[in-house]
Amino acid sequence: MDALSVLTDNGLPADRGLWLRNPHTHEELVAIFWRQGVYDRYGYDRTCYILRDWRENEVMPMDPRLLHLLWAIQRGSGFERPLLINSGYRTVKTNELLRSEGSALNSYHLHSQACDIVLDGISASRVADYVQSMRYGGLGRYPGFCHCDTGPIRVW
Repeated sequence: MDALSVLTDNGLPADRGLWLRNPHTHEELVAIFWRQGVYDRYGYDRTCYILRDWRENEVMPMDPRLLHLLWAIQRGSGFERPLLINSGYRTVKTNELLRSEGSALNSYHLHSQACDIVLDGISASRVADYVQSMRYGGLGRYPGFCHCDTGPIRVW
């Protein structure tokens, strides 16, 4: 099933949640962000908090499509482990800091539309293959993690 179907299919679970861990701050979250076909404000806000720019401690509203995409990725792993979030939203300052590591000048992280993720026990290549099979948004394949975003479909 592609991610677009995951975002719109009424036959899928009415409640959607995420199990997330930030390895930099050691924060862990299990939250329902979508309840009975509508966004759960409390769960959505808590999810946005863990996806914040942890270097600057700045929280921004995340693209809801990204949360559904992360849910679909985690669903594919059977919800047996948390998604490790290396990077979610980024401030301009943080993005500039990461430019030396290859961060894009106008990164989707700046617009709350991207995450760099790891699933413990599953290779980054295998996670990336799964994300690519959904044919939704951008996918960056990197050693040790994969980038996913809600921009146009592309792979690098």
